[in-house]
Amino acid sequence: TISTLVAPTLEQSSIPTLLFSEAPSYNSSQSGEPTLIPSNVTYYQSSVTPTLMPNEVSFYAIAKNRGRTNLTSLLAELPNENGEFLIHLGNWNTKDKTRCREVAYERTFDDYSNSSVPVFFTPGKNEWNNCPILDESQELWRDYFVDYESEHWNVSDWGIERDAKREENFAFFKNGGLYMGLNMVAGNVANKKDWDNRLRDNHKWLEAYVNKYWDEVEVVVIFGNSGSNNDNDLFFQKVAASMKEWLQEKPKLQLLYVKQSPKDVTLSSNIKDQEHFLMLNVKNDVWPPVKVTINTNNDKIS
Repeated sequence: TISTLVAPTLEQSSIPTLLFSEAPSYNSSQSGEPTLIPSNVTYYQSSVTPTLMPNEVSFYAIAKNRGRTNLTSLLAELPNENGEFLIHLGNWNTKDKTRCREVAYERTFDDYSNSSVPVFFTPGKNEWNNCPILDESQELWRDYFVDYESEHWNVSDWGIERDAKREENFAFFKNGGLYMGLNMVAGNVANKKDWDNRLRDNHKWLEAYVNKYWDEVEVVVIFGNSGSNNDNDLFFQKVAASMKEWLQEKPKLQLLYVKQSPKDVTLSSNIKDQEHFLMLNVKNDVWPPVKVTINTNNDKIS
């Protein structure tokens, strides 16, 4: 079980503590009390030092942010006391300008290496499948961003694993939570059979890791570029079917899917008619990044 999008207490400073704060809208197709009660989503100034309680995991989430001035210095100033990692949900590339040339991948590789916290990347459509030559763009993505977190930060004790079949996928288990980054791009579908096979592989890998940590897992957090559109619906149908089975044995298990969006931060429940299946939209091109805290003691996401 988890916590809600929770805002830790912030210390006063000479600059505004909150650059931007809002209450996420809550969508549910069911009446009654939501499974998770969203509080305010907080965008932190670099002077803030958040404090985590036991059994919490805290992370930052970001999408796009291409061409942002002073990005490397902003990343270096992210509070790192228990703000444990940053997940980039993709679309950092401007495909029409860069044509997905290697220099764009190299630039992003360099920019984020200065972060005060480890950075994980999930593929975005603008650097994976909306490029002129798919084999080249996907190989470049793997060359630069698979194991990125372990190249620049000491995460040897995190137990991070990569999918042997699709190495852009990653997973690790921490404090009752299973955290997974999956290749869930939208955009150009060059080969429908290959596309659906990737979605099936993602689901199989998810099921394998839930089974691996079954006795301990209380919440599953999935990071992906895209949500349940027509091209990706197969994955979400399979996840919903799995959730239905899992909840028979673990009625408090919850799953949070985190994705990028052009819209405001929104937390929704009852995805595919499963009330314990939630989705968080992270707005593109926002700085500072959204900060999310999962608490498996208090059943909250903050």
